[in-house]
Amino acid sequence: MTVRDAIPRSWLDFLKEGPVGVGMDIATSDGPNSNPASITVTQATDGRLYERLVISWKTRDEAVARAMLTTALEDLSSVFGLRIQACCLDASNEVFFAQSLAKGLREHCPFHLIKGGENITFQGQTLRSKELLGNLYVNAHTDGLICTPEGPFIKEDRRLVQKSKGLFVTLTGKGGKHGDTFDSGKLARWALMSSGAVEAAAAAVSGSGQRLDPFHRTSEDEDADFYTFDPLSC
Repeated sequence: MTVRDAIPRSWLDFLKEGPVGVGMDIATSDGPNSNPASITVTQATDGRLYERLVISWKTRDEAVARAMLTTALEDLSSVFGLRIQACCLDASNEVFFAQSLAKGLREHCPFHLIKGGENITFQGQTLRSKELLGNLYVNAHTDGLICTPEGPFIKEDRRLVQKSKGLFVTLTGKGGKHGDTFDSGKLARWALMSSGAVEAAAAAVSGSGQRLDPFHRTSEDEDADFYTFDPLSC
C-alpha cells in the first residue's frame, strides 16, 4: 500500500470553509505491542469542530511517517483559500524526529511541539499538557462541539482512554493500540485553539453548554474511579 492509497485525495471533498488544525501522535516502531502513529485533521466550521481525516498506522520507517504527514499537509495546501492554523506534534518520546518534521514542513504552517509531561498555562490554569489538552478535547465532545467519524477503529482506540482522579490513563489494546487517535485528535484541537481560531475557543477548560458526557464508569462498582471515554459522533 502506498501513502496515496492510505490517504486518497477524495478526503478533501469533505472540507468546507474554515481553518484547520493538524495533530500527529508520532510513533516509529512496528513491534507486535508497539503503539501506532496517528494523524487527525480538524476543521472549525459553523461553530463546530469536524474531524475531516483520522488515520492510524504502524511502521518503524521514519520516511513513511514523514510521507504521511507531508501528504496530508500538501493536500491541505492545495485547497485554494484554506488556512492551516498550525500542526501540533507529540514530542514526548521522539523529540528529534518531531523537530526534523517541523523544520522540513514549516512552509505549510506553524508547528508546535508538545510534550505530555510539560506544563501549559491556558485561561489562567496551569496543567500538564496531557491533562490540559485531554480536558479540552473531552469538553468538545461534552459540549456537543465536535463531530468524529464513525470508523470502528477510532471508537475501539479511543475507548482505551480512561480517566481516574483527574488524570488520563490509557490501556493497551489489540495490536498495541494506545488511544493514539485520541492523542492526535486532542493535538489537532489544540492546534486550532492555540492559534486563535474563534470557533474552537468556545468551550473553557471546565466545559459548558449541553453536556453529553462521553465518559462512563468502567466498573459497576460504585467506588470505582475509572471512567472510559466513548467518542460521540454527529
